[in-house]
Amino acid sequence: MISEQGAILIATVYPIGLLLLLVEGVEAFEAFIHLFGQRLRSLGFFVSVAEITAVTMSIAFCVYSVSSGTALDGFQAVVVSVSGGLLMFLFALAAGSLLGRGGISIDRLRSSKKSDDE
Repeated sequence: MISEQGAILIATVYPIGLLLLLVEGVEAFEAFIHLFGQRLRSLGFFVSVAEITAVTMSIAFCVYSVSSGTALDGFQAVVVSVSGGLLMFLFALAAGSLLGRGGISIDRLRSSKKSDDE
């Protein structure tokens, strides 16, 4: 069960997460393919589409919950929880791909810090 206050928070945070996922979606998709191999390319596409659908449904459930003043329970709470977990998983893949492939290279950050110190 997700309280009305929790639904307010989720309805505020999930759209931001969805926007970031759409902006960085290519990186997350490439990271998924890199992690699991080319054979699972269609699975990565399916996971991305399922996540966008689940987050959109979660936002709709939360907005309905807030507008009606009731808590989320049952199927709605499960969809919101699962989509949040999947959203965190895809963010981890996107962050890992950015850190691992030079989008935000730790070595580059260290070298720029050394040049600033000199």
